Amino acid sequence: IETCLERGIRIVNVSYNISEAEADGPLATVCRKAYDLGVIVVAAYRNGMQQPVYPAAYPVVIGVRHGRELTAGQVSIDCEENFDLFAAGSSTSSACAQVSAMVGRIHEINDSIRLEEAFAFLKEVAIR
Repeated sequence: IETCLERGIRIVNVSYNISEAEADGPLATVCRKAYDLGVIVVAAYRNGMQQPVYPAAYPVVIGVRHGRELTAGQVSIDCEENFDLFAAGSSTSSACAQVSAMVGRIHEINDSIRLEEAFAFLKEVAIR
């Protein structure tokens, strides 16, 4: 993530699934730095796991789980307070990539879009 920030990348797609991350450790710090710089981090949750994994569970990251009932381009909201959602895909990693692509399309229209605005758009188009 730090390398992406150094290179000016605005949307970061990751699938780390770290279960033992600290709330204020290095991963949290770089995710907060990304957020502060206006970079949107989209991260996959671990397949089939309900426990939090990082960076997906951080409040400054869009966390993605896969929703088998969804088709490509569809999302549904999991938790608004933590920017979590479901997306189409055979795994959380592929679902995460779909959401990153959607955020990228939003970014093409508004290159200064921030996390809250991107999530608001995803919420607006979400399947209820």
